Amino acid sequence: ETLKEVSVIIGDAQLREIKIKKGEVKMIVLSTLPDTGRIYYNIPSLTKNGVPFVSENVIPPTQFGEWTTITHNFDGYILDMTGKEDREGGDTTNTIYTEMFAFIDSTGELVTLNEMDSFCSYVELTFVPEYAKGYIGSDTFIVDPKTTTTDALNKIISGSLDLNEVSLNLNIENSIGADAAIIFTELNTDNTNDNLPAVSATTDQNGNIVIGTNYNINRASLDNGELPITPTNTSISLNAADMIEIFPNQATIGCNIYLNPSGPHTTEDFIYTDYTINASIDATVPLSFIANNLTISGTISADLSSDEEIEIDELYITLINGFPLSAKIDIILMDEYYNVIDTLFNNTNIESANTDEFNKVTSPKQTVLTINNTNFDNVKNVKVISSFTTSSLTEHVNIYSYYSMDVSLSARFKQIIGK
Repeated sequence: ETLKEVSVIIGDAQLREIKIKKGEVKMIVLSTLPDTGRIYYNIPSLTKNGVPFVSENVIPPTQFGEWTTITHNFDGYILDMTGKEDREGGDTTNTIYTEMFAFIDSTGELVTLNEMDSFCSYVELTFVPEYAKGYIGSDTFIVDPKTTTTDALNKIISGSLDLNEVSLNLNIENSIGADAAIIFTELNTDNTNDNLPAVSATTDQNGNIVIGTNYNINRASLDNGELPITPTNTSISLNAADMIEIFPNQATIGCNIYLNPSGPHTTEDFIYTDYTINASIDATVPLSFIANNLTISGTISADLSSDEEIEIDELYITLINGFPLSAKIDIILMDEYYNVIDTLFNNTNIESANTDEFNKVTSPKQTVLTINNTNFDNVKNVKVISSFTTSSLTEHVNIYSYYSMDVSLSARFKQIIGK
């Protein structure tokens, strides 16, 4: 008969309860006794639907020194880690109470035992938790700087942009029942095409220097100790105008995350493996800026080849510009392999809408581009390069939702007779 409490070392955590998502107990037994043995192995503090785990295991005598392995499934069980019920000194933590009773089957026949006979057993308990409750401990997670690439601004090939204000928002949703803290060790953006240094985050919405500041993350809560979880949301807003104005193609972030930085809390911790900490980043860019030769390039697929009956005589592009932005555009015809066939327009002006003294649009401006005497055969792609400049280079220009630019395409065709 063996009744014992087994203490489990889990760092500085002091756990009261664990639910097992997947798990098993494996008993490895060797019996040199001359008759069949029997083991009752129980874990009273391990229950499923309120029923404790009990097992009865038959152990045959070894023939050639072989071990007997018996496995029991623990999926969905709840493990109470407060020790034996009514234990002296009261409840504890990180403790598993087990019972083992070993017998020799009674066959009615006389069995002789000697000092060489033995009965050895090992027990292995392995599991993947679904949740843990208690004090889950304090820990530090070092997130080494990681660089991610972006192509969001790749179509901008030159020029400058002066943004009035940009907020880079780091949103943290904490579904763990423990306090946390985050300290950024690195946070920057870089345009690897300009051979200039990366631009680091400077201050947050409260004027704190971003790198090195301790940002607290509050713990989540349960509904009377059970699901659902009510997560907490922490938003860190950074002044990021300088980080966006370089038209970055990559961003680097590194940080340290501290779990329970102040130690145990008066409220019990919890952690569910399916509900942890999620973070996302978004940018808030008010449409108020100064642009100077902000050049954007893009290529569209367009089959403008003539057929056997009609061909394009003249092509008209009408632009009604309702934005306080003037532009110079190049339109280049290309074949299916992106080889240049012809340049329709080079550095052609598109006038800005009319504005008042506050740089607010009062009326749109129309521009008509006419294309004639052009062979459109083999044209498969059209490349458009646009260079934008705001109506003012000293004051930020606001873009309102009702501003628009209308573009229409029309053509005059001629019919081919006799083919």
